Amino acid sequence: MSEDALLTIARHDWPGNVRELQNAIHNAVVLHDGEVLEAAMLPEWVRAGKRMRANVAETGGAATAAPLPRHGGAIIPLWQIEKQAILAAIDACEGNVLKAAAFLEIAVSTIYRKKTEWAKHG
Repeated sequence: MSEDALLTIARHDWPGNVRELQNAIHNAVVLHDGEVLEAAMLPEWVRAGKRMRANVAETGGAATAAPLPRHGGAIIPLWQIEKQAILAAIDACEGNVLKAAAFLEIAVSTIYRKKTEWAKHG
């Protein structure tokens, strides 16, 4: 690990505990090649000192809500949105499930479990 990467990691507050740190390093290692982990390889939220999944508006700390995905006026079920996101990530990673899991910030086993569940639904 480069000195700059160590300093970047040391400066971050790590409000999400050790799991957040593990996730950041895991993603950097999976998504980048090289012998040395550089600060630029760390996720942007680490370099910027932000929380990993912050969705709180900067004005007043109020939570922000994204519009609900809809199809023909009906709200799309969460499992279908999740399936679309996972399959799109796998496709964007040219079939590399490990890389897709890293981008989605989920475990590889979660992708395989979801695929098994989808197969049961037809």
